Amino acid sequence: MKIKELHVYGYGKLENKTFSDLGQLQIFFGENESGKTTIMSFIHSILFGFPTKSQNERRYEPKLNAKYGGSVLLVSERFGEVGIERVKGKAVGDVNVAFENGKVGNENDLKELLQGIDKNYFQSVFSFDLQGLHGVQDISEAALGKYLLSAGMIGSDKLLEVETKLQKQLDARFKPSGQKPELNVKLRQLKDLQSGVKKADEEQRTYIELQLKQKQTEAELLALKETINRNEGTLFYYQEFLRVQPLFEEKQTVQNELAKLGDVPFPVDGLKRLEQLVALKIPNNAQLSAMQQKQQENDTSIEQLNISPYLTANKEKWTAVLDNAPLLEKWEEEKSQLEQTLRTKEREKENYKNNLLIELHDDEISKLDTSIFMTEKIKGLEREKHRLESERTRLDEKYKLEKNSLEATEARIDELKQNQLPNEERRRLERVYSPHSNGNYATLKKEILEEQIAELTQKYSQLSAKAKRNRKRSAITATLLAVISLVTSGYFLIGEQFLLGGITALFAAIAISFHFFINQTDVLADLKQQLAHAEKKKRNDQQQTEEEPSLESVSIRHLLQKEEEIQQQLRAEAVKHKERTAAFHLVIEESERWEASWNKTNEELASIMQKWQIPFNSKDYHAGAALELLMNVKHAIDESLELKKKLARIERNFTQKKQELFTICDELGIFAANWREAVIIVKRALNQHLEQSMLLNKYKQEKRPLEMEIERLQSESAFLSDEMNQLFKAALVEAEEEFRKQARLAEEKERLTTSLQMISVQLEKTTFHSEDFDALSVSKVSRYSVEALEAERKDLFGRQSVLLEQLSDMKHRIRHLEEGGTYSDLLHQYNETKAAFNTEAKEWAKYALAKSMLDKTITTFKRERLPKVIVLAEEYLSFLTSGEYKRILLGETVDGLYLERYDGLRFEAGEVSRGTAEQVYVSLRLALAQNIFGSDGFPIIIDDSFVNFDRNRTANMIRLIQKISESRQVIFFTCHEHLLSYFENAPIIRLGKEKAGIRK
Repeated sequence: MKIKELHVYGYGKLENKTFSDLGQLQIFFGENESGKTTIMSFIHSILFGFPTKSQNERRYEPKLNAKYGGSVLLVSERFGEVGIERVKGKAVGDVNVAFENGKVGNENDLKELLQGIDKNYFQSVFSFDLQGLHGVQDISEAALGKYLLSAGMIGSDKLLEVETKLQKQLDARFKPSGQKPELNVKLRQLKDLQSGVKKADEEQRTYIELQLKQKQTEAELLALKETINRNEGTLFYYQEFLRVQPLFEEKQTVQNELAKLGDVPFPVDGLKRLEQLVALKIPNNAQLSAMQQKQQENDTSIEQLNISPYLTANKEKWTAVLDNAPLLEKWEEEKSQLEQTLRTKEREKENYKNNLLIELHDDEISKLDTSIFMTEKIKGLEREKHRLESERTRLDEKYKLEKNSLEATEARIDELKQNQLPNEERRRLERVYSPHSNGNYATLKKEILEEQIAELTQKYSQLSAKAKRNRKRSAITATLLAVISLVTSGYFLIGEQFLLGGITALFAAIAISFHFFINQTDVLADLKQQLAHAEKKKRNDQQQTEEEPSLESVSIRHLLQKEEEIQQQLRAEAVKHKERTAAFHLVIEESERWEASWNKTNEELASIMQKWQIPFNSKDYHAGAALELLMNVKHAIDESLELKKKLARIERNFTQKKQELFTICDELGIFAANWREAVIIVKRALNQHLEQSMLLNKYKQEKRPLEMEIERLQSESAFLSDEMNQLFKAALVEAEEEFRKQARLAEEKERLTTSLQMISVQLEKTTFHSEDFDALSVSKVSRYSVEALEAERKDLFGRQSVLLEQLSDMKHRIRHLEEGGTYSDLLHQYNETKAAFNTEAKEWAKYALAKSMLDKTITTFKRERLPKVIVLAEEYLSFLTSGEYKRILLGETVDGLYLERYDGLRFEAGEVSRGTAEQVYVSLRLALAQNIFGSDGFPIIIDDSFVNFDRNRTANMIRLIQKISESRQVIFFTCHEHLLSYFENAPIIRLGKEKAGIRK
């Protein structure tokens, strides 16, 4: 069976890709992420179905909504050409199988075509990748033989996995000397329960006797408890009587004293209320006397004041004038400052006008256009002027550069023309010289040899550098291994393990020798030999060519060649001269355009300056500075006008306020020399008037409150006297002394009443009544009666303690027996544990039987099927290892395989290197694939499974693949370009990250 074509509709990153005419040995080459693994997974998915979402495997669904799936074209000996198409549908996809005879099949027909194998079986036998080799590296040395044996039987480690799982299940249930397995635990439990059943039979009788005695003790404790309760009740009754006896006696005494006092009329809190009234009346009378005296003094002060009505009528006018007095000082100072500032602004304005050389009047200057539009226009013209100046510098440099280049080209042309041969001389030499007939061939041959030598030299340099890096890495590795081996050897020698120490020392010597003796490659030597041969051939051809022509012919040929070179140089220089001339004219045109722009800009600036009547010089004049000066002049003019207006306003206000002060002084009849003296005179007169007015207001304000306070104090005094008379009337007395005597009698009665209430409250909280108290008083209960009851109670509690201790001991013994379990309980538990043990033993027997059947199956495989695989695997292994290992031997048990070296020495699988173990694994897998399904077997798919092999074994592996491909299709995926040199005659499909190309 052979895969002829792959058509990918959409799978992972691959979309609408076709790989047709796949060869018997087909190579897919590409860098990482170019799609090699995707194509390998595509083949598996089309043949056996897409991975389901529940499986732990990538589905490779397209990301750009392409159609998911594709088709594979197979060639089978039984069915001919068969097309298999699978697209997205149900769980594993919808499949159509198109046979050569026109029949269209389904999933069942595909299974028949694939001879009933599934995806796992196909991947185990016919599909190789690094995962299988990593399995060899990860497995322990003890299990390596079983792993390789399993690979030789079914192509994978499934047998090893199943055997390991069965053994784990058996060990988890029972081990002969185990402690934790379930059967071991239950067996110990059965032994312990059997001993417990015997012991329970003996303890049963003791348990019954203890229960009977416990009941008797509990009945005795119950009777004793009732006696104790009666004793405690009587004791509490006697103690309560002795406690309340003093209260009954005190109550009788208080009642007798209250009867003697009789009825005492007195107002509630009478004494306290009297004291409060007396305390308020005394200070009230004193304050009333003081207020009346203060009222008389106030009336006298008002009569002594003399306030003029004229001053009162003009007070507001005087106050307003005085409030403006600080303004006069301020206006006088501002006037002086404004006059100074105005003089400064006038000088500044004249300086600006002189700098501008302008002679216009201030009103005319203010009308000049300095708007934002004009400002932006001037700024734009100035920027354009600066740009043109910079452009002028660049054009001058460019002009100079192009001119020099043009002159240099013309000089070179003149020089070449002087070196030319005359036309007649050149024609004569051409007639005389006739090239050899084989000249063109010799030239062509020379060029081919030079190209070949250059290519060999470059390739030799690259490989030499690579070999040098490899030798450096080899030296580091060898040194590191040697150091580790020597340290390990020293450790073994110190521990007196001389054999291991000698072996590790020998390994260090081998590592160093390997570096010094195996450091050259055959490829470099071959390249060096090819390069020497090509150079030798070139020298021979040159020697033959130089010997053939005569000296005269050589000289003529040299002259003609030199003339041809001069002609070629002239043509080249003519082209350069044309280019330089065009570039020079472009520079001139740019200069002319610059000149026009420069003149236009200066004209616009001159027009603006003419409107402003400012002289303009295009070379040295800066319009922006002129604009700034002009704006400063206008600003100075505006400020001067504003200062003059402000100065006139201040002068007017100052004169008006000053005249008002002088008018007031005239009305007062007082002369003032200046406005400051007038302010002082007015202020002094106003202050005197204000002081007298304030005193009058003060006395008037104090008079009314005094009158109101005197009225209030008089009212309070009358109220207090009336309240005192009411208290005397309530106590049926007329004077204060009699009232206080009556208060003491009322206080004594209240104290006795309160005491009687407290005693009654305490008696209400007791359980005693008057009748009970009288009865106990007659029986003469005393402290001695209580002591007798307490002694009896102590004896009862001692007896109860002894019985409780006995009962606790009996309960402890009964509980101990119950915890141990009765005989019937222990017997039931024993039977249940025994049944559980039997169930677990049956489960163990099931796994033991499965293990036995697996061992028999492996033995059958080893006896019937495996020998054929082993014979072919031995042939492959011997070829891969260059005869180092020649035989693969089966163990007598199911423990694994053995290898026999060329010298007859045998090794277990775990004793050889991991690299050799990988080669044994590959040999077994290839042999198994070759022995399954005969001539119509499946293609073998390999994905970079041999990158860890050394150079020689990798070459052997490639040759083995080529040999196998003669009878079965092999599809090989690789990302290592150096491996392609081994497949010169095989078709190679190169995969790129964006598109794939095919080279055959």
